[in-house]
Amino acid sequence: MMDLSEVKTRLGLNADATDEQVAQSLDAAQAILQAATTASTKLGLHAAATPAEIVAMLENGESARVTTLRGKLETMGQEMQELRETVSREKAESWVKELGARKVVNSQVQEVLLSLHMQNPEQAEIMATSLENVPSGLLASFDPAQRKTTAPVATGLAAEIERNMV
Repeated sequence: MMDLSEVKTRLGLNADATDEQVAQSLDAAQAILQAATTASTKLGLHAAATPAEIVAMLENGESARVTTLRGKLETMGQEMQELRETVSREKAESWVKELGARKVVNSQVQEVLLSLHMQNPEQAEIMATSLENVPSGLLASFDPAQRKTTAPVATGLAAEIERNMV
């Protein structure tokens, strides 16, 4: 067992230090130990990390852990950007589809409006107001899927050739 004079020496006190000075030094040592434990945990080290390990981590600003976390953060940022673009495109496509039910929108204008809506929806809305309204009864005539097409009736020489091909 260690005697009191050795404890005083290890605490950096004189051999004639009072019990109160010893208690203060022990309290200070306990506070330092607590701070070191907290720091080591925040740095990603184990709670019982030595002072040398803590100092090494602090001196190495670009530790492997920090580098790994930066890489993950960059990846997450890229994924978020891709997600934003996907959501923006889906909203724009939905808007253009809805717009096509009210306005005459050809394929070239559709692509321009789609791109513009992804970047600035308000500007796209303003541009859309300049498009012609589709009369409700004529909407089907502008939709190729709803148009009924009939084959032209062959006459004359074309009819004769067609008959002979069968």
